[in-house]
Amino acid sequence: DQERRGLGARLVRHVLAATSPEAVALWASVAGEPLYRALGFVEAGRIHVHGGRVGAAAIRASAPGAGRVAVHAGDAGGPITAAITDDLAARSLGAGAGERRWVLDAFAPRPGTLLAAHPDGLGAGMAWDCNGQRHVGPVVADTDQAAIDLVAALAVGAPGIVRVDAAAEQHALRAWCRDNGLDERRNSPRFVPGPD
Repeated sequence: DQERRGLGARLVRHVLAATSPEAVALWASVAGEPLYRALGFVEAGRIHVHGGRVGAAAIRASAPGAGRVAVHAGDAGGPITAAITDDLAARSLGAGAGERRWVLDAFAPRPGTLLAAHPDGLGAGMAWDCNGQRHVGPVVADTDQAAIDLVAALAVGAPGIVRVDAAAEQHALRAWCRDNGLDERRNSPRFVPGPD
């Protein structure tokens, strides 16, 4: 009932006025693309959404380094949770994914949220369970193998379907997803504010 009434545009303008453009990045749905383009956003990449059911044994066999990744319950709190969310926030901003601190701070303490840190300091990631599905991401890593190890460690024990969002340039991670039964479901543009 609220479509085409300008609420989305007002909301986006409010967010842009309250933050710096460098901190804003978003992934658009098909329905949202025209709105963001009309507001001057420009495409800065694509995200590929993979999903499916995977077995723990298959995941462990395909990513043997996953067994070394430390996975923590986010709702345990404390210095481990803070260290991983700090690392993820800094890595995300450095990778051009925008400011994710508020999302990390909101999701990390919830029951069902998992946080992972690569043992060699090569990356970090987060996953959460919702409606029988495990959403894996964000995962930001220095190497393809570290990203695969983090995703695999976070996917083990999923209650049903596993969803992984991978950037277009993460070819190795996307191939690993396909090889492990996580088929590409769709892809979406990543938008950033355009020049004024």
